[in-house]
Amino acid sequence: MNRLVLSSAAAFEIAEAAASYEATRPGLGRTFVRHIDRLFNHIRRYPESAPVIEAGFRRAVVYRFPFCVVYRVQPDAIQVIGVLTTRSDPMRLMERLTAAAGR
Repeated sequence: MNRLVLSSAAAFEIAEAAASYEATRPGLGRTFVRHIDRLFNHIRRYPESAPVIEAGFRRAVVYRFPFCVVYRVQPDAIQVIGVLTTRSDPMRLMERLTAAAGR
């Protein structure tokens, strides 16, 4: 199983979404985090399973929630650069990918 490394932005996005869901309905934030954990486990086992969206970056959709995990597979780890809502501005995603790629 591969090591998964979360960027600080991705960790913040998870916490922010979980808090928002929890405020909407008690227990929903915990459910969101469980689905994120399940997706992370899937990504660790099958890192190449999600489609490539841009220059080696992959996008995996979170079950039951309008979020996706954006990551790239590197030789020593899987780097999660964001956990974004599927309604996000595509330019926000492209800016994040560009910054992560060092371009």
